[in-house]
Amino acid sequence: MAVAPNLALAEVKGGYYAYIFKVDVAENGKLAIDVWDGGPNFRPSVHGPCTKPWYAVARYPLTDERTKAMLSVALASFLGHRRVYVNTDGCNADGTYVLFGIQLEDKP
Repeated sequence: MAVAPNLALAEVKGGYYAYIFKVDVAENGKLAIDVWDGGPNFRPSVHGPCTKPWYAVARYPLTDERTKAMLSVALASFLGHRRVYVNTDGCNADGTYVLFGIQLEDKP
């Protein structure tokens, strides 16, 4: 009997980055970010082998309070070039990372 994979059980992984340098809200209402740390894109060695490591896309639409909070933190990093810790939770169906959380660092 075949069992479908449960994406909710993906391992949450995270890493530090210099700052968020791309913030996008797509037509479908999803928040997407990209990070900078000496170069663009997420590090697959930290977050896992997704096929499109240049974006992490929030699981929930922008109307969700969790995504609104992540947008605020992402914009603070983007505008102030503030260091962040970004958590991802596996890969989306399109090959991007699932954005799980963003923490803003106290030091610029």
